Amino acid sequence: MPLRQAATIAKAAVHTMGFDRPNSTVTAAYLGIYNASLARVATTANLASTWTEEHRIGGSLTPYALTAPASLAAGGYYVAILIRGTGTSVPYLAAANWSGNATTSAARAVTTSGMYRWLQTSSTSLTTLPATLTLGGMVESTTCYWAAIG
Repeated sequence: MPLRQAATIAKAAVHTMGFDRPNSTVTAAYLGIYNASLARVATTANLASTWTEEHRIGGSLTPYALTAPASLAAGGYYVAILIRGTGTSVPYLAAANWSGNATTSAARAVTTSGMYRWLQTSSTSLTTLPATLTLGGMVESTTCYWAAIG
């Protein structure tokens, strides 16, 4: 996501469409911010036991505090979402699916900055957000989750 001017960021947010926390199977849930070099610059604490329960039509914006505010320079950043759980008792997040018509690959570089619009890790064993990510560890995805920083 583009950050047009330097800012101190204290929260990351996603749009939760639904979540039944009393029946949750979530064991780890983190939001993090990565710079254009895929180095982590901020993260939340584990949100597994505090993710906001959601049952309203249309869901809601769910912001979460970072463990420490991050002073970010203007530039491109990624918001990472890690949710580990089983079955359907995990947060259902707002997303767009770009698998139809002319768009066959969602992970396309943005021409003005060289940043990818969205990526998905091929790892199935992460329990926390790593300090760094690599493009080689990513796969192209046709699902884009909504996220914000502030």
